[in-house]
Amino acid sequence: MAKGKGRRIFHQPSHAPSQGSQSIAGKLQQAIVMHQQGVLWQAAALYREILKVQPRNFDALHLLGVLEAQNGNFAEAVDLIGRAIKRNSGNAAAQSNMGNALLDLNRLPEALASYDRALSLNPDYIEAHANRGNALLALHRPAEALASYDRALGLNPCYVNALCGRGNALGDLKRHEEALASYDRALEIHPDHVEALNNRGTALVALERHEEALASYDRVLALRPDHAVALNNRGNALLKLQRPAEALEGYDRALAVAPGYLEARANRGNALHELGRHAEALVSYDLALSSAAGHGGARPPGFDYAAVLVNRGNVLRDLKRHEEALASFEGALAFRPEYAEALYNSGAVLTDLKRHAEASRVYEKLLDLAPDHDYALGNLLRSRQLCCDWKQHAQIVASVVDAVGQGKRASTPFSFLAVTHSAAAQLQCARTWADDRYPESPSSCWTGPRHAHEKIRLAYVSADFRDHAMSFLMAGLFEKHDRERFETIAISLHPASPDTMGQRVRAAFDRFVDVAGKTDSEIADLMRELEVD
Repeated sequence: MAKGKGRRIFHQPSHAPSQGSQSIAGKLQQAIVMHQQGVLWQAAALYREILKVQPRNFDALHLLGVLEAQNGNFAEAVDLIGRAIKRNSGNAAAQSNMGNALLDLNRLPEALASYDRALSLNPDYIEAHANRGNALLALHRPAEALASYDRALGLNPCYVNALCGRGNALGDLKRHEEALASYDRALEIHPDHVEALNNRGTALVALERHEEALASYDRVLALRPDHAVALNNRGNALLKLQRPAEALEGYDRALAVAPGYLEARANRGNALHELGRHAEALVSYDLALSSAAGHGGARPPGFDYAAVLVNRGNVLRDLKRHEEALASFEGALAFRPEYAEALYNSGAVLTDLKRHAEASRVYEKLLDLAPDHDYALGNLLRSRQLCCDWKQHAQIVASVVDAVGQGKRASTPFSFLAVTHSAAAQLQCARTWADDRYPESPSSCWTGPRHAHEKIRLAYVSADFRDHAMSFLMAGLFEKHDRERFETIAISLHPASPDTMGQRVRAAFDRFVDVAGKTDSEIADLMRELEVD
């Protein structure tokens, strides 16, 4: 979930210094007025005229550097402000502005050093404290960043940018309730602060308050319809709410505004995956990864290369391209060797490939890294059983049964059947799995009305209306329904099968509906439209 960066303040003097000739001083004063009024081209021309006469004029170099940074020319800004600092290294504003330009160039340690120099010159420099927090946050040092934001707020409790940065640091520290409070305080002061609204949505998503998050993003988009980050984040919230079609629309809008927005491109793949459009999802992931590779050694902010490789691997696994899926997971581990999800998914695809000894070694590594990782212990046991590796068997069985009894996500229900004969334990395992994988929807498709059909309209949902054990066991039941009392519908998650059992099962129903490729929510909506009782 992308957060908006806090705005950085490029400090400008409010009056012209008295150095140099009167004509230079007057021209500098005029340039500063133009600069403050936002007439940047005219201010730049005046600064450059001064530098033709006085190439080492501190104020002209410094303020032209500030102006170039405002125009997005950060490398030129660093050059100009650096030349100014050579003339006067004791100017706190110049040191702070150098930090701002370096931060925009992602030269984070240098930026941090510049802010520290500014603060050694002026310990009460509020903007430098806040921007130092931004640099520390980008360096993945959120606890230190929080201290910097708190120092800024100690000097000015109403400093909105520091409140936003503080919220970002608290979010990185997983203190989401406190982060939300920080954003809300910022919005009390500045109700239309776009980044506070956007980042408030991020905190709400982390707290699983997805509908409220949508409302926060909608407020951003009412103020700035082209806010690509909010469009992307809104899509993420919609995905959490199992509304992938709407999420896809949001990602497409974000990419229309910012075609190079790699996080939105990758998230678009996630939405397509949820929609069962696996080939298209793969294209989105590959585009995102190839674009990220084009950045050379630097990864674009907000873009997790390894996470996209894992999602790409999941799509390839769904496409039954297991060797390619494994390569994608291994690629993620090359970037992040301790990436738990990449290890878990590697184990799963190795199991698909019946390479059970390798899968068990992967799960062992995962459990060393994350002893409580969901389903890893049960998968380790299953992999060892499948390759007849009985080392510590009784000990692992006891651990799995104990964990399941405590309601932990230790095993999948199907593999747990081979672990214990206890019906109570098997029921607990199934309940834990269902609560995890298929939680109750926040909004129900069916709201209570009864259809009062002449016949009870009964639907069976399955992927196995074909030459499969389920159909061999159930075909007689389907055929024996009283057609005078029941209208039966087959909702088939798998395309109609031409085999003999598939034909027999289809003939047993009044209607056969192929829903292959549809999402769960789309199938539920269809069943509501069919007025299934």
